[in-house]
Formats: sequence, C-alpha cells, structure tokens
Amino acid sequence: PWACLVACLMAIPLGGGTGRRSALVGVTVALTMFVLYFLVYYTGLTLGKQGVLDPVLAVWLANGIFMLMGLVMMWRVR
Repeated sequence: PWACLVACLMAIPLGGGTGRRSALVGVTVALTMFVLYFLVYYTGLTLGKQGVLDPVLAVWLANGIFMLMGLVMMWRVR
C-alpha cells in the first residue's frame, strides 16, 4: 500500500507539469522512476539481508526516499 501512495505522490506532479511535452516524455520519466524505485528497493533488501543495514530501515528505504522526492515535487508544483 505504501508503494501505491508513493507512486501517486510522484505521478501527480509529473503528470500535471507536462505542458507542451509529448506523451513519450511522460512515459519515459514514469518508467525511469519505476526502475529506480525497484532498484533502490531491492538494493535495500539485499543490504538488510547481509546485515549492512537494519532490516526495518532496509525495507522502508525506497519508500522513504521516493516519498520525500514526491513531497518535494508536490511542493514545487504550483
């Protein structure tokens, strides 16, 4: 459920600020964010399993990073 909330926080500013850009740019940005989210998520899981990070922090790492990014993007959209 948190991943859906984070995705919405990222999608609203990205979708609202398209302006004259083509739809292909929006799709490209969305796919890039999707890949980056899961890259950070699985990196956190790996670091948590290896004991490098606290397991709770490792699981919430991607959600925290992308939620902050989404909140900043929402704040900047006017």
